[in-house]
Amino acid sequence: MSDQLTEDQIQAIAQNYHDMADRIRKIIVSQAATLTDDEEDDLEQQQDICLAHSSEYIAKGLALQQAQLEADGQDIKDAIAEADQAIQNIRTADKVLQIVTAATQLGASILKADYDAVPGELQAVWSTVRINTKPDDDTNS
Repeated sequence: MSDQLTEDQIQAIAQNYHDMADRIRKIIVSQAATLTDDEEDDLEQQQDICLAHSSEYIAKGLALQQAQLEADGQDIKDAIAEADQAIQNIRTADKVLQIVTAATQLGASILKADYDAVPGELQAVWSTVRINTKPDDDTNS
């Protein structure tokens, strides 16, 4: 397991957060008539967090103390990409919020250099995606 994020992985993570923000915006627009004010506010807040994470990854160049990072950079990239793919296929605001919240918490831990939290947050992303994308659940699409 590698303990460093490569430049390509950093860029991919930033792009994944940007893509999630874009997908959230599309969900807000497409479901404007059915979302409650609270759901819309929560989705907009998560969209803002995704955009902020994307910008921070790019702007800071992730001057992380990479040697301290216990999670594999590829695992982080894969988890964020998996979350992004999941919200692309889910049309239920509550499920989107759960997945995006887990993904943004992972991003926040990395950006704050809270390396002890990263493995748990990484696992939370994978678990949340799997729970909210069960094949036998008709509410995903």
